[in-house]
Amino acid sequence: MNSSWRFTTYRSWDEVDDPAFLERWEQLTDASLNAHVFNHPVMVKAWTDTYRPLRDIVPLYVLGEAEGVKVFLPLVLWKRNWKNAFVRLIVPAGFSDYDYHDPLISCTGRHETGETFWESFENVFEAEHGGAFDKIVLNGFRTAGSTKGWERERVECPYSDLSGYAGFDDFFSNLKKKLRSDIRRRERRLSEIGELTYVSYDAGTVSDAVRSLPAMLDAHRKRRPKAYKAPGFHERIVTYGIPASIVHFSELRLDGKSISWRLGFLYKKRFYSYMPAFLEEYAEFSPNKVHLSRVIEECFSRGVTCFDHLRGDHRYKEEWPTEKAPLYFYERESGRVSSRCRLLIQERLNALKG
Repeated sequence: MNSSWRFTTYRSWDEVDDPAFLERWEQLTDASLNAHVFNHPVMVKAWTDTYRPLRDIVPLYVLGEAEGVKVFLPLVLWKRNWKNAFVRLIVPAGFSDYDYHDPLISCTGRHETGETFWESFENVFEAEHGGAFDKIVLNGFRTAGSTKGWERERVECPYSDLSGYAGFDDFFSNLKKKLRSDIRRRERRLSEIGELTYVSYDAGTVSDAVRSLPAMLDAHRKRRPKAYKAPGFHERIVTYGIPASIVHFSELRLDGKSISWRLGFLYKKRFYSYMPAFLEEYAEFSPNKVHLSRVIEECFSRGVTCFDHLRGDHRYKEEWPTEKAPLYFYERESGRVSSRCRLLIQERLNALKG
């Protein structure tokens, strides 16, 4: 493959928000064999529209092109405040809110990016943006680059391969007996209280989904009070993503009352289970477990071949048949004296906070 890479960096919000640019981006996403939902333009825009008023960020969306290959990596330059020593970071768009950040790779013919892409990427960034950043942090990569600076993350992503089952009944019958019995028992107990219904929102019911979202976020906040939720972020995910057919939002209702919610994504026959929540007053019935089984049943009806539980070692994930996929991250600090000083001050400030 030709190792001479040509790079284009898009550096203004007007450029990356242009409808023509977003259309080309979506076409690249659709053509990419390694695309995941988090680098879909709808998902990235939901994140950037949320954080632009909250953080000092500017786009550095990188398009690398070589013979027969395009690699697209949406990054942002984040200028942090005085509490973080004014450190300037380059991070993926979606940074801590999304699980995967691999670049889009589109090939015509049989090509591989190989180490030449990352070598060229590092050289170009040092030459063009070296004075603008103190540190590059790329996290959530499912495949590590071949240059120095790549390490394996401590967390892994469990997933369930659904492709080997004839349907949901086949999948359910192959679950551990204890899990099957538990789901049926809890579903039966809930049905004894009232009518149990499963509702999945679509493009025609987006407004209903938006009205239901605050109750879900409140339930999630009560169980995880320290988890930061950027104002308007989840609403944008729902309002942008459901019409684009990439966001799944469903709930379990008891006599019409919502008692469990699940926000996820559906893209290229892969379901991403992003955010569950349920009412604490129904905890003894484990409505989230019953709800999860209904979501997986819907996945079979929609041709999903992989159910991705995403990152995190939550105990409930271990009950289901899963395999685990590793993640990798990359860090590179600027060698400039001013950058080293800012990073050192930030390190000491973090130590004081700790």
